[in-house]
Amino acid sequence: MKITLTGSLGNISKPLAEVLVQQGHHVTIISQTPDRQAAIVALGATPAIGSVTDANFLTRTFARADAVYGMVPPNFTAADNRGYYRAVGTAYAQAIEAAGVGRVVHLMGGRPAQRHRLNRGFARYRGPARPSARRGRYPFAGGLLLL
Repeated sequence: MKITLTGSLGNISKPLAEVLVQQGHHVTIISQTPDRQAAIVALGATPAIGSVTDANFLTRTFARADAVYGMVPPNFTAADNRGYYRAVGTAYAQAIEAAGVGRVVHLMGGRPAQRHRLNRGFARYRGPARPSARRGRYPFAGGLLLL
């Protein structure tokens, strides 16, 4: 399976990439930092260097994926954190829809009462979703389902 991970070489994405590569999956890791390319290749994954706020970059990268793991990487220098979260969520939603990704897992942070605000871009898109025969897996056709 071709799986694209966001989160570069973070606390979740790096160990997840290691497991997926060991299982024989083709893994692409999105990173904003060109200096991480060598470390991504050393894991056995393919680097995709670009911004998670760039819907066109994400669409091109997601177009090669059967599944996407999305998370909003922290941006401690953002003047408007809510605006940053909204921009990333909107870019993800647009790219996932445009690329026709079959499976999406999105890591959501924050207190439960804030989740809908932090991930407003994802919440805006409500397309059709159909649970598959296998429990816990939700492929969708042209839609986004938050698990």
